[in-house]
Amino acid sequence: MISLLKNYFRKVNIYDCDPHLTPEQRDHENRSNIIATRVFLIVLIITLIIFILAFQLSYQTTIVTISNPTQEQFENLPFTAYCPCSHISISYNQFTSINVRFHQVCSSDFISDRWIQSIFTGSNTTYFYITDFRTYGSAAFQALASFCRLSKTNAFQSITLFNQLSLISPEILTQPVFQSQIDASIKQFQLTTPNEFRAQLNLVQEMTTHSKLQSALQTNYDLYYYALNTWQFVPEKGAIGYFPSNGNSCYCTSDFNCKAPSKIYDIYGEATQLIGNSNSKILMRINGFKASCLPVSAILLSTLECFYNQTCLNQLISFFSTNEKFLAMNFSEQSRFTINSTVQMLVNELMIEGWMTNISYNKYFQQCAPNLCTYTKNDKYSFTFILTKIISLLGGFTLILGVSIQLIVKFIRRLPRTEPITCK
Repeated sequence: MISLLKNYFRKVNIYDCDPHLTPEQRDHENRSNIIATRVFLIVLIITLIIFILAFQLSYQTTIVTISNPTQEQFENLPFTAYCPCSHISISYNQFTSINVRFHQVCSSDFISDRWIQSIFTGSNTTYFYITDFRTYGSAAFQALASFCRLSKTNAFQSITLFNQLSLISPEILTQPVFQSQIDASIKQFQLTTPNEFRAQLNLVQEMTTHSKLQSALQTNYDLYYYALNTWQFVPEKGAIGYFPSNGNSCYCTSDFNCKAPSKIYDIYGEATQLIGNSNSKILMRINGFKASCLPVSAILLSTLECFYNQTCLNQLISFFSTNEKFLAMNFSEQSRFTINSTVQMLVNELMIEGWMTNISYNKYFQQCAPNLCTYTKNDKYSFTFILTKIISLLGGFTLILGVSIQLIVKFIRRLPRTEPITCK
């Protein structure tokens, strides 16, 4: 069988012989045609291999369009897909919600009217020593209650303004990109909101200090009359100084953070507000609490350590003529603040313990509502396509190739010119 095939391929010839040739010329032409056939078959096979490899190694690019894609369809699309949004501008409140959890003092008894009234000493306020808690305690906690109200108002107003902002989204974002972008916006919002409130508070404190306003409790300036003579008296105002436990001193003329430890003294009387004190006259030391030029400064510079301790709280309330009972706060280790954090630290963070945010990619996708998605797809050519293309290309190619090779071989193996003889 192999010998038959070998003999067949040795004599295979696809070209016709010219009938007008002599036997010698016919043999020569048959040999040339056999050579031309072999060259033709070799070139054809090589060409077919080149065509097949070319189609196998190349890709066809097609544009795929999906109308009204679902979220699941979009998530399965390649990252190069282009899906324009039906609504380019989308308000943040359409897909985000922000809530805040405030420090527990803002929901405690210590900002209630019941507490503030219980520690209010009325017209006897200035009869206590200047750093006595009973002098300014009620006013200080009124300021604390105001800080809680202002913090809540400022936080909720800021959230409302943030929700009114819009996300500009010409095309739909993938979930990771969307999450990253919104997280960055919310983080920036959470940083700037307390900063704005802190700047406003610092401005008010600076204005109050430099305008030298007189406190009604006379905790920053002492009012007295200077006698010019028997019939003439001139009102005078003297700055009050505070002496912290470290031995230094400061005066309310220039420092609104001037402070001293707050205590309960046994000093009481019409002219005792500035009488010097001694340790024998101290009835209670209020841990962490400070006295200062203004009640608002006093509460900002103080910590709430005593108000986490029921024993300390009970001892403090015992110095007031009230039968009201109050519960100390419970410290949580999950709090971002410590027990000895000053109220200033709390106010600097808008009294906020934590932000609760919810970002919904599903709602964003619904608001974006892409009408269509398009992307390019690169696939290898199918066997049917390759076969069809090769057949269509080989139709004219084989004709040209066969004629060309025959002419070239004949030219190379041409015989000397002789008289034509009819081929029998």
